[in-house]
Amino acid sequence: MFSVLSRKSLLHALTVAAIYAPAFLASGQPAIQPSREIHLPVPESRGSYSHYPIPGLAARDHFSWRVTPDQSILVFDSDTSGNWPLVRVRKWWTENPVSEVLKISGWVAADKKNLAEIYVDVQVTPDGRYAVVFSGALWRDKSDFLLHAPKGYIQRPSDTIITVIDLDRWQVVTSIHTATLGDIQIRDARVVNDRWIAFDDSHLGQSPSEYGAYPISNALISIPDLKPGPKCVSQRVSHIWQRPPDSVAESLRKQNDQACREVLEATGRDSAKALETLIQRGSDVEPGTMKIHILDAVASGLPGEVNLWTAEGHEEDFFRYWGEYPYNENYAENPPLESSSRLWYGLYGSQERQFYELVRYDAEGEKQKSQTARHLMCGDPSLDSPKSACGCRVINVSEEDHALLAYCRRQHSDYDGMFQRQWLSIFRSDDLSEVGFIDLPKNGEMWGAIGSGNGHTYILTVEHGDILRVYAVPDRP
Repeated sequence: MFSVLSRKSLLHALTVAAIYAPAFLASGQPAIQPSREIHLPVPESRGSYSHYPIPGLAARDHFSWRVTPDQSILVFDSDTSGNWPLVRVRKWWTENPVSEVLKISGWVAADKKNLAEIYVDVQVTPDGRYAVVFSGALWRDKSDFLLHAPKGYIQRPSDTIITVIDLDRWQVVTSIHTATLGDIQIRDARVVNDRWIAFDDSHLGQSPSEYGAYPISNALISIPDLKPGPKCVSQRVSHIWQRPPDSVAESLRKQNDQACREVLEATGRDSAKALETLIQRGSDVEPGTMKIHILDAVASGLPGEVNLWTAEGHEEDFFRYWGEYPYNENYAENPPLESSSRLWYGLYGSQERQFYELVRYDAEGEKQKSQTARHLMCGDPSLDSPKSACGCRVINVSEEDHALLAYCRRQHSDYDGMFQRQWLSIFRSDDLSEVGFIDLPKNGEMWGAIGSGNGHTYILTVEHGDILRVYAVPDRP
């Protein structure tokens, strides 16, 4: 909510303006600046789960956010007090945004002893009726200690607190600890429809087969009452192994589809592979014709089928961070994105080597349109540097709002180097034309999303779980 600026507020506004001062591309397009900055009603310091020798577990760095179907924004923050705030912001595009906070039970400071990781996520059912928040924790195994575990050390079982919120009533419906369901280590979790949450569990304690097939448990939990539903165990071949013979792969596929028949029916998937992809990526299986485009960057020179197998394994690395910052892995070649209209958008190497080719495909993987991105992305001399490692990735698309959003990052020397710059690039989703870019603070793990309000399109970012910034996307000339 905005009012007359005090001296302190004016100083803050001038500081924000300095940070986001207009910059100009070689093409003459101005950088987009925030039209509104909303400070969320949460404590600025929410403690830390860090402990020796595990750094980097400050609560401010572990949060998740989502734009709901009614264009409200949900931000779920971790807090060592155990009262994790879920913030809803409505009318954020106006001068009088409305914020409300719901306290959700989460992990407290005392839980940080021998803590290895925490996972935070918020998701929403497609009909917009319920939000589901996840606060997961994984404690150190004996093998994780530098020298040896303390005498008599027993690892605390991993646990995820799942809570369902009725968004109409703005109240908690129910909450469970997955540890009460058994020895479960959630690897990925996904609200797959209005009735079910699906998750996979790789903590089955079984050795792989001779072809590298590991058992994976795929299970459902109902919404909103969080009761266990159908589940199945499928065999997934790890890409760290050699590609199995066709006969073995086909036999495993049939076995998996048969074993997961009830789960597939509940989730509307047609195969165990499609179910696994939905849980892990939130999308359908990428059409095989599209995968060819990454072969030049990954394992080039190998035979076609082996090359494709290696490339698929490379793509899996990008989706290992459920409940964490989603763009830990960012290279020159990154996975494409499927939109809600079942169109695919990807960035691939252009014939003009320093630039990307932005490409749109239909659901079958047939190319619909492509455009060389000479500005706004890696290769643009006003944003990129020849001595840096730079990569861009499509992260959000809204055909309804005619907007496409890509995340770009430049790092020192290589893709493990320090962040030098990160920004969001905006394109039109219909003709793939350039719109502009948004500079992000280089020292924060940030991303953006597309939102709309009062007939206009906006880009939204959240910093440290407590600052929401709103950027108006320029209309067509």
